[in-house]
Amino acid sequence: MAVEFKHHRYFQKRSDNYDESEHESPPLLTFTSVDNAKTLINFNDTLFDTGNATRTYALADNNQGLKMTMEFASQSDQASFETAASNAWADSTRMYADLVWCYKHEWLNQDGSVSATTNLPLTD
Repeated sequence: MAVEFKHHRYFQKRSDNYDESEHESPPLLTFTSVDNAKTLINFNDTLFDTGNATRTYALADNNQGLKMTMEFASQSDQASFETAASNAWADSTRMYADLVWCYKHEWLNQDGSVSATTNLPLTD
């Protein structure tokens, strides 16, 4: 694996059990562990396995976020995942559970420092 083909993706999940009269939008869930977050987010492993990335996970943002680190062996492996993810958005392929948002991407330099960050809007 090569650090130059490594990035982070951050995910949140909103509650599907809430009182609409008390909240404008569903509140964020607080995860109890990485395994709890992965279960609730329910990643489409077929999609996320594209490009054979090594995936590691950590809780983030006061346990209301799950940070997925994806590391690819080559630029072509990383590109194959990016194409699969783009195609999934285009054809409405289920990438993860309902009420889950990918809210941030961090692209890394070869030394592991953050090269660029993209904060994504919360959408359905």
